[in-house]
Amino acid sequence: MFLEPGVDLNNSGSRGRRGGASGNLDGAGCRTVGRTFDQGAGRFKGSAQRPGARGAEHSQASRYLVVVTSRALVVQHEDDDPIHLMGVWMEGVDLTVLRPDRGDVVPPTIEGYDGLVVMGGAMGAHDDAEAPWLPATRDLIRSAAKDRIPTLGICLGHQLCTIALGGEVERNPKGRQLGLLEVGWGAAAVDDPLLGPLVGPRRAMHWNDDVVTRLPDGAVQLATASTGEVQAARHSETVWGVQWHPEVDVTLIREWATDGSLAPVDRERLLDELVRSRGELDDAWRPLARSFATLVQAASRVG
Repeated sequence: MFLEPGVDLNNSGSRGRRGGASGNLDGAGCRTVGRTFDQGAGRFKGSAQRPGARGAEHSQASRYLVVVTSRALVVQHEDDDPIHLMGVWMEGVDLTVLRPDRGDVVPPTIEGYDGLVVMGGAMGAHDDAEAPWLPATRDLIRSAAKDRIPTLGICLGHQLCTIALGGEVERNPKGRQLGLLEVGWGAAAVDDPLLGPLVGPRRAMHWNDDVVTRLPDGAVQLATASTGEVQAARHSETVWGVQWHPEVDVTLIREWATDGSLAPVDRERLLDELVRSRGELDDAWRPLARSFATLVQAASRVG
């Protein structure tokens, strides 16, 4: 299940370094299979009525359940890196999208939410002058870790989690990680609450110049690239980061590739590979969204 290629991604801009039924994503909002993104409210919404429930004329003969929806906050740093496919797949979780780049205020705590997702972006994790909301985002990550709220950082979000909890991020001396790369699972990933169900051969889309060079104290490295970089980590008991982009499809990557950093032949090769690998990537990363949703739902029950 994925959004169709060729849709307009919220007036997406150029990009520098990267820290069944059809759907569409455009300036009016994102319609997905069974879920709707309300652009004005910044929220994914699903039907509150269970399949098979009937109307008011059958109310006396029917039993109705109160559906308690888990809530997660998504910090999106720019137009062209939304939660996208991960949002479609994260069923059972009501997602509220925060846009600090458009003036939304990052809250000091995660109160009122059962989960936190921090997305990627073209800025670096240290670029506070370019993106003045980053310090508040790091504070929010620390608050979520303290409150043991399930948190997932994606690419830049992974790097922000690292810095927020005491680790280090630097420019990769080996150069940019780009394209579909094998995930090198470590032994610690097998029993990990989030990533354990995913351990096995998988490729993931990478697009980043910066990497984690030192994990926070007590963090656990869960995956390592073939060239030695940290690919995934559990930064604290309930905070995870992945250096890859599970949320993307060819539509997003086509927008990123307009930044001029790729030769035309390399751009077309990358886009072609993504198109050919769509089914593989859906099968690989839909379970990540569902695994995270399970943790968020468990946190809501505890709360």
